[in-house]
Amino acid sequence: MISTIKHIWKIANIHRGMRFSILILLVWILTAVAAPILESYFGLAFDGLRPENGLLPPFTTEDGAFYLLGTDYLGRDLLAGMIHGARVAFVVAMVSMIISLVVGLSVGLVIGYYGDSGFKKNIVQQIVIGLAFLVGAYYLISMISDGFTIYSIFPFLGVLGICILIDRLLEMLPIKKYGVPLDIIMQRLFELREGLPGLFIILSLAAIFSSQSIYTVSIIIAVLYWMTIARHARAETLHVKGEDYIMSAKSGGVSDFRLLFYHILPNAMPSIFVIIAFSFGGVILLESSLSFLGIGMPVEEVSWGKILAGARKTPKAWWLAVFPGMAIFLVLYAFNNLADYFGQYQRRADQIDKR
Repeated sequence: MISTIKHIWKIANIHRGMRFSILILLVWILTAVAAPILESYFGLAFDGLRPENGLLPPFTTEDGAFYLLGTDYLGRDLLAGMIHGARVAFVVAMVSMIISLVVGLSVGLVIGYYGDSGFKKNIVQQIVIGLAFLVGAYYLISMISDGFTIYSIFPFLGVLGICILIDRLLEMLPIKKYGVPLDIIMQRLFELREGLPGLFIILSLAAIFSSQSIYTVSIIIAVLYWMTIARHARAETLHVKGEDYIMSAKSGGVSDFRLLFYHILPNAMPSIFVIIAFSFGGVILLESSLSFLGIGMPVEEVSWGKILAGARKTPKAWWLAVFPGMAIFLVLYAFNNLADYFGQYQRRADQIDKR
């Protein structure tokens, strides 16, 4: 993986388009991370309502204040809104992608490695695992809908630990073991997800959650994206697990956990990097779309999508559409451009391996 990053850095030094994309993402990330500092240092605030200063065009000075990007219809500084919107987009993208990566990679690796017969459990274990999954899913949905906090995850982890302990004890029973059809189950779930419109899933999840927050939007987006990562992780696992070095390590007594996360995953990541880059762009676009429609995001939260939605009320205020629209476009362009370069690098690497 380190060699892949070094090679990508070399490509960035050659291709101007990739350097431009990295520069855009660096500016976006630094703005998001330093948003509180920028707002306090420059005295920017998007919560001050001044209707008398509403819809001021860019580069306007009013009441001793200079509005670089103008104001919205309530007189709030658009520059402050753009900075805060960058932070919201960054937090939503990172949280949703971390959840998607952890769940998607874990599921994809497991179903790709074990298939339909490699994961063997006796009938009692299968019943207990099924019941534990249903109870855990119900508790997780209830926990999230009632308002997620860091402390509410501990009971869930406790129940999970008890289920693992019970599974270990049931492993000792002298009962014939059968292969659990993990691959078939997940493939049917993937097909079910593909058959349902994304907007239907979003509206259903938004109705489940009683609280609206940035993390609510992140979880909704993660539910839509983890299966995409899981499908590609499964495909890469099926491709890698047949390699000679994997078979040699397995015959040498290497544990399945070490095979999955120390041997298969690093070799599968170069191809998954392409999906991650594309997914980041899709997450930013989806977050802006949900904010534009007023789904999931709190009323007081500022985002690029909400600023863009304000342009519908006042079509003559072109700056309310141009600046957030340009920010969304540039971030999407940067991620898609990076994904394209990652794909080119992977195709060249595959051609070299075939030779």
